[in-house]
Amino acid sequence: LVIADIVTRLRSAGEVSVGSTQERKLPSLKHLFTPIQLKLAAEISPENLISLLHPTAALGGFPREAAWKWLHEQPEAKVRERFGAPFGYLKKDVAFMIVAIRNLQFHSQKIWLGSGCGVVKGSVPELEWEELQLKRDSVRQQLGLG
Repeated sequence: LVIADIVTRLRSAGEVSVGSTQERKLPSLKHLFTPIQLKLAAEISPENLISLLHPTAALGGFPREAAWKWLHEQPEAKVRERFGAPFGYLKKDVAFMIVAIRNLQFHSQKIWLGSGCGVVKGSVPELEWEELQLKRDSVRQQLGLG
């Protein structure tokens, strides 16, 4: 869903090519990585390009409008604040971006760790909760917090 959503959104800006999905192993979990390249048909500002993509299905759900509406109706939406965003760099005529799906938020003397998981039809809730715990544990380890 995420790859299809990104490709659909980018096609309006140019020629899209999708590489093969690979598994990236980290100390406590694995991530899927799929390189996607866009050859622009015309010049587009970084801001407009980002607005085409954000939020991807990885962050905002799918289908986009219905999922976004549902997310904003949830009770925790008011305290959730930020949950992820495109992250990357621009250099001359090349841009590299990833979808940051975890985040840190600082509130007074507390740090909030945000993460999510890809819940789809057929997902097992207990396994999704385990995945969330692994993701948060990996961030805690990187920060030396446990």
